[in-house]
Amino acid sequence: MSSGAPIPTGLSSTITLNDGVVMPMFGLGTYMLSSGGAEVITSFAIQNGYRLIDTATFYGCDLCSCSCKTVTVCSNVGL
Repeated sequence: MSSGAPIPTGLSSTITLNDGVVMPMFGLGTYMLSSGGAEVITSFAIQNGYRLIDTATFYGCDLCSCSCKTVTVCSNVGL
């Protein structure tokens, strides 16, 4: 059974959203990571090919100061 959705094949896999924005299909979630742990894990993830970091103030770790231009930092603002 096929839903027509693209099948991710690696960290470089992307999907184009309805508004034309291209977004990585794989990402690192930071929920429940300590601030220090999140910094180390996020740095490792970026160095190893992750380009989407899911974070929010609610999660308790502030990663929004990333200066890497090839990384998408996604913050849930309460949909």
